[in-house]
Amino acid sequence: MGECWSGSDGTPGTATFMIMGDTCTRTCGFCDVATGGGDPLDEDEPTNVASAVAEIGLDYVVITSVDRDDLPDQGSGHFAETIRSVRDAHPDVLIEVLIPDFRGEDELIDHIIDARPDVIAHNVETVNRLQSTVRDPRAGYQQSLGVLERVKNQSDIHTKSSNIPQPDWNDVADLVRTHYGPSLVANGQAQITDDGEDESGGERTLAGVVVPSDPNRAPENVRSYLTTEQYRLYDLIWRRLVATQATEAILETVSVTMEAESEASGTRYIFVAQAGIAEKWGFLEIYPEVAPDVRANNAAGGALLQLSEGETLQPSAIAPVERNELCEKCGRPMVIKLGRFGKFIACSGFPDCRNSKPLLVKVGVDCPECGEGEVVERRSKKGRPFYGCSRYPECEFISWAKPVGRSCSECGDILVEAGKRGGVKCRACNYKESADVAKAS
Repeated sequence: MGECWSGSDGTPGTATFMIMGDTCTRTCGFCDVATGGGDPLDEDEPTNVASAVAEIGLDYVVITSVDRDDLPDQGSGHFAETIRSVRDAHPDVLIEVLIPDFRGEDELIDHIIDARPDVIAHNVETVNRLQSTVRDPRAGYQQSLGVLERVKNQSDIHTKSSNIPQPDWNDVADLVRTHYGPSLVANGQAQITDDGEDESGGERTLAGVVVPSDPNRAPENVRSYLTTEQYRLYDLIWRRLVATQATEAILETVSVTMEAESEASGTRYIFVAQAGIAEKWGFLEIYPEVAPDVRANNAAGGALLQLSEGETLQPSAIAPVERNELCEKCGRPMVIKLGRFGKFIACSGFPDCRNSKPLLVKVGVDCPECGEGEVVERRSKKGRPFYGCSRYPECEFISWAKPVGRSCSECGDILVEAGKRGGVKCRACNYKESADVAKAS
């Protein structure tokens, strides 16, 4: 049992029970629950929970659980049986459940619906663009929304999830007017909705949909109360909030595309160089550290450099990508960029086209689970490398150790790298090979 609150007058209160063990099969970056393979389920747990509800004298019970991807039904049957045991023993007790996503499988979600709890909750945890850095690769924004949608479509059970705070947008517009002048206030206000988009379908998202409790507390007014790191975070959140009510920035950009072919390999490459000036700074007035190259061009006279055929460009101004890497949305070349989470691939037509995707580092091994994709290296929120299938989310193969492309001779599972000396081991059993044996194989 996790938490218990008694009523204000000493009457029966509320308790939260976490079932199906204390080890989760997911590795979400925000969670402190232990991760790994789950233990066998306790067949007596549904009855034991019902007995505990009676012994404590509860009138409202919350049942939650770890994720159990290791079980055939991901624990949905056991979860449903626990609900029924409490309901059968205590018909008047209100039951709320906080459920996993069950990988979005309708049949498993229906197990919970059929058990008829009073409330079904499932947390989306964060906005869409932060899912891959905050949550386990097997979770997903649309998948979580699908869980809640399934409950709504199949029942009249009340649903719950994370709430997104909404500031007073008139106050935010006044902040723009006070700090940056009336000309910077946008005509019409961007109303941020639960999916992180404004009402026109744009992507003027907040800083992870986290907003100051009082937007009128400007960063400079609270700096003396914060550490350096706290101030930087608050300043970022505050400015992103204010920027939602500022006018758009208008930039004039020139993009130069060059093609080259390697005489040795015959591989063709595309090189892209870009430069720009600001015709109207708009919301970029709120971010003086953004676009330093554009600001330098404006300071130099506000005119783009004139390029001539045959002119040599500085290598630092170009980024090579393979010829086949073309944007599937607009057809322009894709370029490699460096962001806060490492390198990624983005369209060279930014900001007109905002298409981007992860830069997948292939390890030269076919996916052992689906056989169609390739194993690629990815990184968790904390920077820890792990390996998954390039076809994710269609294929959900994942391994913390690097696969070597061979199967275990004893159990048939995959072999992975073991240590820094070149040895390998089986992911499932105790089979191991020394570096010399692995090299000979």
